[in-house]
Amino acid sequence: VYEDSFDLFRIQNGKIQEHWDGARKDPGSPAFIPSTAPPPSTWNTAKPSTAEQQNLAIATRFEKDVVEYGHIDDIEELLSSSFIEHNPVMPVDREDLKQFIHSLPDHQLQDIEPEWKNAPVLEFANGPFVVMMWEKRYKDPSDPTREYTRNHFAILRIEDGRIQEIWN
Repeated sequence: VYEDSFDLFRIQNGKIQEHWDGARKDPGSPAFIPSTAPPPSTWNTAKPSTAEQQNLAIATRFEKDVVEYGHIDDIEELLSSSFIEHNPVMPVDREDLKQFIHSLPDHQLQDIEPEWKNAPVLEFANGPFVVMMWEKRYKDPSDPTREYTRNHFAILRIEDGRIQEIWN
């Protein structure tokens, strides 16, 4: 089975402090040991520039308003007509992406609320790139009475006010 994967590292003073990935837990793998570090959303990071704040707003509109609340018509405004989707299992054009999102359970058109349904635990911008990470709970394949955390990522490259590339 093909599985795409991400690895994200937090580096401080030249050393890896934390590592996240989106891999699924295999049956028989060791027990998950959660981090004791403060949650990513509490890290003190530099204030984003005006352009980075605009990119965060565009990424939020896409991930929250389009994906979570089903406002798929906003895709025309948010995605470049030549955007590149780097996930090989996702649709590669705007119309197919609209249909895909609309077909997801709980992603049909709804009134947009100010808050996320599932807020990212980490989001930041660096130049044209926006990184978002969500923690999701899954049943442990070795022990269905237990759960483990799996990370989901979205990295978006935004230029000229539109999403040019997506990795998720």
